[in-house]
Amino acid sequence: MALLIAINVLWAGSSAPAKIALGSPGEPGRAGPFTLAFVRFAVAATLYLALLAVRRQPVRIHRADAPRLGLAGVLGISVTYGLFYHGVRASTATESSLLFAAEPVLIALLARILLQEMLVPAQAWGMAIGFAGVYLIAVQGLVPRLSLVVLGNMMIGGSIAIEAYASILGKELTRRYPGMVIVAAEMLVGSAVLLPFAVAEIAMHGLPTLTSALLGSVAYLALVCSFLCYGVWFVLLPRLDVSTMAGFLFVQPVVGPLYAYLLLSERPGWWSVGGGALVMAGIWLVAVRGPRSLQASASE
Repeated sequence: MALLIAINVLWAGSSAPAKIALGSPGEPGRAGPFTLAFVRFAVAATLYLALLAVRRQPVRIHRADAPRLGLAGVLGISVTYGLFYHGVRASTATESSLLFAAEPVLIALLARILLQEMLVPAQAWGMAIGFAGVYLIAVQGLVPRLSLVVLGNMMIGGSIAIEAYASILGKELTRRYPGMVIVAAEMLVGSAVLLPFAVAEIAMHGLPTLTSALLGSVAYLALVCSFLCYGVWFVLLPRLDVSTMAGFLFVQPVVGPLYAYLLLSERPGWWSVGGGALVMAGIWLVAVRGPRSLQASASE
């Protein structure tokens, strides 16, 4: 539990450095979404491969599992973060952090559908309330309106849904392989798919200006968020239900806006605050009331 809380506190800071590196659409000298995603995961993948080599633990995947692993890498890394960083560039770090709160709800739902993990009425209500909160944050109101920020929020929401599905694929693979092998292979596949998009992005817009803020942001994303946090997550994944682990992701929308305020002076709007409150209530039902209800049912 302490490890899960710790990595989610660190993960909560991912949106603010990403926004610093990406800037806003059309802003010169900033990193492109595909370029940032490629550098982040290529660095982390290299470190994982070096660590596995030191531990003399080869990355050997059975041929039958290769398609699932490849799909997890493409969806969980390439598609998720290519889409997510396009959304962050159009939106804010604050709203990105709040939207991350949808992931526990999505993971719990997919775990029920794909892994047959138990789901009780409290969790179902939590999912409905959580999705209502995500809707308010994404569209910034009761009625959808088209704007650059809303489009960015929709991209972020879509990327989180894709990552949630990739987490389920990863859970299946950790039953047969060490977590570190899975995360290294997924990041290697994801980086390879991102490379041509990053090259095309640089060819069109040029290299970003190397500032201390950019370098510090990339270092935090690659070393802390990708190498450290993903590593701990995948080591713990075979030991716990994925829906239980997902409950700890609620730390991110609580701490994330604080990073955004300290680093970018962002303040959440009322729709974001209200939607965030609904999402937190939904997560509480999914992650806290749900397990209690399951225990009560079992005792009966």
